[in-house]
Parts: sequence; C-alpha cells; structure tokens
Amino acid sequence: MNDGNLKKDLIFEVLDRLSPEARFMLDLLAKSQKRSPEEVLEDEIKKYISGQMPSIDLESITKSLQNTAYQTGYWIGSIKSFIKKHQQK
Repeated sequence: MNDGNLKKDLIFEVLDRLSPEARFMLDLLAKSQKRSPEEVLEDEIKKYISGQMPSIDLESITKSLQNTAYQTGYWIGSIKSFIKKHQQK
C-alpha cells in the first residue's frame, strides 16, 4: 500500500467515525468551498496539527550551532598545537 492510499484510507476512517452533526457541518463546509468532504477534512486536520506544533526558532539554532562549531574548532586547534609542541620535544 502506498502513502497516498494509506492517507485516503485514514481520511475515510475518520469520516466514518464523525457524528451525524459533524458530518453534516463538514458536508456544508465542503459544498460552500466546492470541494469534497475528504479534501476539507484533510485541510482541517492539517490546520489543527500546524496550530498545535510549536514554531521553531531557526535563527537561534543556527547561532547555537555556529558557537558550538567555533568552540569545537578552537579546541581542535589547541589540541593540534599541543600535540605539535610535544612532538618537537
């Protein structure tokens, strides 16, 4: 089974579990948007999930990685210098 069929199967499973009132509202929303109830439900699920996910601060992550990389480079350079000094003795 490919991902597309799995997604469709899950959407249909959710549709089957909706209360009659929820199904009625979904059908009304689908008609007003001139789309299928399956498409509307999928979009509503995506909106719900994206609203539940915390935003990711990429700038802070990048700065943190830069600082870590700089410190790592500094320590590697220091270790190399230390090794060279002791090899010369």
